[in-house]
Amino acid sequence: LFAVTCWTIWKSRNSLIFQNKRWTTWQIINQVNILSNDVINTLQQPTQPRMGRNVSWDPPTFPFVKLNTDGSSIGNPGDSGYGGIIRDLAGNMLTAFSGECGTTSSLKAKLLAIYYGLRTAWNNGYTHVLCESDSTLALHLIHNEVNEYHPYSPMVQLIDHLLALTWIVSFKHTLQEENACADWLAKYGAMHAESYKIWNVCPSQLSTLVMTDKMGAVHFRV
Repeated sequence: LFAVTCWTIWKSRNSLIFQNKRWTTWQIINQVNILSNDVINTLQQPTQPRMGRNVSWDPPTFPFVKLNTDGSSIGNPGDSGYGGIIRDLAGNMLTAFSGECGTTSSLKAKLLAIYYGLRTAWNNGYTHVLCESDSTLALHLIHNEVNEYHPYSPMVQLIDHLLALTWIVSFKHTLQEENACADWLAKYGAMHAESYKIWNVCPSQLSTLVMTDKMGAVHFRV
């Protein structure tokens, strides 16, 4: 009850400051009662056991290559990096990339990963690309019209320019367990002062993750 009351008072203060709307004492009390009842009803509902499922990385289908991307922000915002890997039908690495992007949010790092991933794919001549990201928000920004005042609007516009080129690009949301290679590259990018690094030879640590995906290793996700 205390937390709900504090939150309601804070919300009424914001309403006065930002919308010039003053809540009456009765409105505050009524809001506290409604929210308190919602919290109590939620807590009294029986909890359902969480069901898990097996997930694994899947190779692309002809004629696509698969681009897995990810961004990492240590602190969010904090020291950030991006990375990604392009693989063929057999799961072999074709090329990979990573880079640091200063102090920023994980969302911007993930958008940068998609941008540099598409740029890398285009520069390598791939005409059919399946791009995967574990960020539903990043994919939402790309698929929907973004207000010009949105802080990441310039980043989304750069991605849109690439998508307008003559090729076929599909997007798909992936889970973190299926995105281990891109995650490793993004963390590498955050820890090394290189703005854009191309990996033509797979490093040993990444090679292990690539082989794990290639063998169809199954991860249990709750």
